[in-house]
Amino acid sequence: MRTYVHFCLLTQIISVFQDTIKVELAKAFPRIPLEFQRQPTSLCPACGMGILLYAQTSEGHRIASSTMIEIPARTSGKHEVKARERAAIMVKWLTKQIALGGVVDEYLADQIVIFMALATFREAQPSELLVGEVSLHTETAMRIAETMLRDIVFSVQPIKEGGYLMICERKALN
Repeated sequence: MRTYVHFCLLTQIISVFQDTIKVELAKAFPRIPLEFQRQPTSLCPACGMGILLYAQTSEGHRIASSTMIEIPARTSGKHEVKARERAAIMVKWLTKQIALGGVVDEYLADQIVIFMALATFREAQPSELLVGEVSLHTETAMRIAETMLRDIVFSVQPIKEGGYLMICERKALN
């Protein structure tokens, strides 16, 4: 019986997520087609789910937003409200990242720092990346890369249209 309750709640919460995402995205991008994909569910006593929402630009870049939500053991109306709020927050964050104009979202930028650093270190050519925002994680990754590869330096320049250009280059020889 418990498994059936979890499955019903999961289906209901997914439906609320999808409906909210459709409504919220239509406000910012009314003509953009949406596609929902579901992975097979596996039920457990402490059920939860993760949602990944991403937009693919005309150049093929993907900007993403994600969240996780716990499926309550007891039924209550609060799970629908929480799912609706989380979905609206995800869409708001995603549209903000898109508006800033980067080719990656702020949570992917920190993962790319090491590759920029290694490419610059090896090829002695600057690496550049357009990002919407520079997170504290990205700043930290840049400082760590500079410490590990002493011949490189990162800088961040604001772009007039919005967003930032992250630049990794070799240090000038003294």
